[in-house]
Order: sequence, then C-alpha cells, then structure tokens
Amino acid sequence: MKKCTQPLLYIEAAKQLVDMDVFEHLCPQMIWGKAVGSGHSLTLEVPEQVNAMIEKFLQKFLVNRKKVH
Repeated sequence: MKKCTQPLLYIEAAKQLVDMDVFEHLCPQMIWGKAVGSGHSLTLEVPEQVNAMIEKFLQKFLVNRKKVH
C-alpha cells in the first residue's frame, strides 16, 4: 500500500473499527477524532460533534493551504 499524502480526517464512533497503528503509519498527517455517545450513524446521532470536527479540520487545512501558496 502507498502512503496517503492528502489531508485526512478520521472520525470514529464509540467502537474502534480500524487498526489505528496501520492507519497512522499509512497516513501520518491524519487528524483523528472520536465521537462520544454514538453508534454507526454519527452524523444523525451526534451531528454537533461531527460538524465541529469537520469545521476544525477544514480551518486547519485551509490555513495550511494558504501558507503554501
């Protein structure tokens, strides 16, 4: 597998479904978040948490992108 070079946001539910060590090795710039009190339907069960994580990710990415250009 090739390493990921793009910004990546991973939002996890209460139960971990991936091997985070492998994920972090393949994508070291990954931003990881965990939604509290949710199951499989994160965006329906805790939309305020998911939206806040996405907003923070986009702000960080857009700020970093502007610095490069």
